[in-house]
Amino acid sequence: LARLICERPENSVVDEFTSVIDRQIAKVGAAAFAKSWRKGPGRIILLSCHYDIIEWLQPDWVYDTVEARFSRDCLRRPPVQLDIYKANGTLWHYFKEHYYLDLPHPPAAEYFIGMVGDTPVAHLAVCPMFTANGYRATRLVVMPEWQGIGVGTAFLAAVCQYHLEGHGRCNREYPTFFHTSHPQLCGALRKSKKWVQTSAALYGGNKSRSHNSIRRSHKNSEKSGKIVGSGYGGHFRAVQGFKGLNTLVMIISILGDPATSAYQLAYEATINSGHVINTDCYFAADLAIAPLLTRRLGDRDISWPRHGVLIFHPSPLPHGRGASAIKKAYKRQEIVTAATWFWANIGKMDSGDICEMEVVRIDYTLRPREFYDRHILPAMARTLERALSAISSGYIRRVPQVEEYATFDFKE
Repeated sequence: LARLICERPENSVVDEFTSVIDRQIAKVGAAAFAKSWRKGPGRIILLSCHYDIIEWLQPDWVYDTVEARFSRDCLRRPPVQLDIYKANGTLWHYFKEHYYLDLPHPPAAEYFIGMVGDTPVAHLAVCPMFTANGYRATRLVVMPEWQGIGVGTAFLAAVCQYHLEGHGRCNREYPTFFHTSHPQLCGALRKSKKWVQTSAALYGGNKSRSHNSIRRSHKNSEKSGKIVGSGYGGHFRAVQGFKGLNTLVMIISILGDPATSAYQLAYEATINSGHVINTDCYFAADLAIAPLLTRRLGDRDISWPRHGVLIFHPSPLPHGRGASAIKKAYKRQEIVTAATWFWANIGKMDSGDICEMEVVRIDYTLRPREFYDRHILPAMARTLERALSAISSGYIRRVPQVEEYATFDFKE
């Protein structure tokens, strides 16, 4: 699979895809493969006797030989609920074999474990580095069967936010520094708005000192004095450093039916933005979002979340208020529509202040439902991520709708 991603043939067929491996590894591996494959050109057909990987692959087309059914589905990857607990150093032995160095426990460290259900999936140690007015995170390990779907970056960001809020050693509100050699992790942290790169040692230094160290190690172990490798420790290791920025993690409640594509995509966008989803108590949330609202909200619904309620509507509000906005736009032969998030209010339907909007050109080669799935839902996710980023940074956009341009579509 790795060779396929590197060589990028124009057309490929893979038989027995993930058929002979552990099913958890199969699901996460399928998601990681799909993510890498979509970054470049080429078409691929994956054959499998297992249904459990379909949602994780999110394929463009699915052919089910049992039912002789050929379908194009808008599938969403199942959400992963990651619970984080403070632990002690004795749990390190569960993760040690997956760490590339064999070192003693860091001094004065606190340990954190990430769990999915009853399964430990991630580990991190954080020790004080008060001389630099910060903390230092180390020993980040994500179990192999959970790598490639963003568990590590979400886990690291949550623990760093915990320390920024003053819950670490001595309760100091300090940022966290983190160093890694992992190329994919370095790339993810560089792209993230929650981290800034502070250092990069991309080549070894002082080879003479390294050679002397290796000679002593060989002599002490009664091995030959032959020098192998270079750099400290006898190997080349590029190390890059990052600093966590002061970003706010919000508690968000999602309103609507969890079985809908809109709900699942909003859930994924919220998790990718580094926020926490509260499924137990809606009224304890900082913000509520409604990607597909099917009922009117009352005063209590709107007032309890700290920032309010964001509602999604697939039209360029104030034009196209009401139900069936996409179908009505098709009937009117409109050139564009929009993905709009607006603030819930008590008054006329869909009349609240605009928070975020993205114009979308209507593709008349698609039916309304296909256009909604392929263009409106991705735009919904993009605008939601932008809105959450702005709100968490303290910038809450509220642009009043111009009633002069308002139109209303009644449900047929």
